[in-house]
Amino acid sequence: MSIHNATGAVSTLRRIGRYIFSRTTMVFYEYHYNNPSPWSCPRNGFVFRPLAMPSDHDSLSEILAIQEGTEHVFRPIDVEEAARRLEEGEACYIGEDAGRIVGYSWFAKGEKYIPEIESTIRLRPSDLYLYNSYILKDYRRRNIVGGNVDAARKDLVPRGFTREITATMKWNKAAGGSLLKAKFQVAGTVTAGYFLTFRYMINGCGNIAFRNETGMFGLYRKIFRRLGFPSVRQVSSCPDRPDDGVPGRGAGMSEKPLAPRRELLT
Repeated sequence: MSIHNATGAVSTLRRIGRYIFSRTTMVFYEYHYNNPSPWSCPRNGFVFRPLAMPSDHDSLSEILAIQEGTEHVFRPIDVEEAARRLEEGEACYIGEDAGRIVGYSWFAKGEKYIPEIESTIRLRPSDLYLYNSYILKDYRRRNIVGGNVDAARKDLVPRGFTREITATMKWNKAAGGSLLKAKFQVAGTVTAGYFLTFRYMINGCGNIAFRNETGMFGLYRKIFRRLGFPSVRQVSSCPDRPDDGVPGRGAGMSEKPLAPRRELLT
């Protein structure tokens, strides 16, 4: 075997090994609406309100285009995906400065697929799942997320919602610290991955339910796609995600690389 072939084989084995022995942990937080609101809305002329389509089409397109061009991790969805989410009952709250959208935050109801752990969070009728917040760089550390959340709570609490759930990756200590300062409490952790070919998920959240969405052949599909065979045929009745035709739909993306979830950008 030539040195070139040997090097390629080692590289391939390493890539496969990252999946065979994989482990991802997310920390989930909850906030109960009977607590005093910790958010203080900015008073510098910002307006916080629900996203309205199609009237906000152009302004939303502008911030998504900026996000697409400047963010290499937090990849945006497109306007069509945003409209679809709204039609399916999700809510998006935006922060505006002089009529320009400078930040947004999404809230899911019912169920939401979480790509990082390849599972679906199953919400109670009174739960909201806060995810996919993005703030323009020049407006960070100005509490735009706080304004979005405060506006959402004023609208949604009277409709019977009593608990807000959000999550960060375990390694993101800064985001977790921000949530604790905002009076969120740790609800627990969820760890998922593969040991050899066995898929596992450990739910350490006592009062949050999840549904594992990966079938027994999910690992092989991931490996084949990673090795350059994206058109590998589905061989299991359980797809990698609720709608396998829209990659990463639950993470706030269209056909973009997977982004770490819900890092709280204030």
